[in-house]
Formats: sequence, structure tokens, C-alpha cells
Amino acid sequence: MTYCPTCGRRHRPRRVSVPTAQLDLLTWVPPARPHRGTAPGPRLVLLHGCLDAEGEPRAGIIDPGRRVPRAFANMAAAVAELRRMEAGR
Repeated sequence: MTYCPTCGRRHRPRRVSVPTAQLDLLTWVPPARPHRGTAPGPRLVLLHGCLDAEGEPRAGIIDPGRRVPRAFANMAAAVAELRRMEAGR
């Protein structure tokens, strides 16, 4: 371990990321395939810009691929719709 000349703390040596077996210039390496996970599901959100009659934020659902969330009258209706959507997945 080395010591910092300014603060005196001990620092661990840096790890060097060098491959163990060097490849020559003519060896073709296939590129890594991108990770394709599952698509994100719908999310339940509170819409603070869309207030109900009592001044409370409405519940909404953001669908993947849509820009505008769908607003619901109350939280129970939003949760019921979310469960219905997730049951079909």
C-alpha cells in the first residue's frame, strides 16, 4: 500500500484492466450482444398537476411507450386497473 503525501492515508494499488491473453491484430472477436431484459411494466404514480375536487393529487398509471399517464378518480380504481393489466402479462 502506498501513502498519500498530502493527507497521509493509505491507498490501495490500482487494478490494471489488461486481458491475461493478448490478441493479435488479425484475430476477430465478435462484439458483445446487448442485454435484452423484459420490458418495464406499468407504474402507479401520483399526478400532482391533476388535482381532484378536494385538492389531493390523483392516481395515475404510466404505460410503457406512452407519454401521457392515464388519470383515475381514486387510488382504488388505479390499483384495480394496474392489477388487471399485470394479470394479462
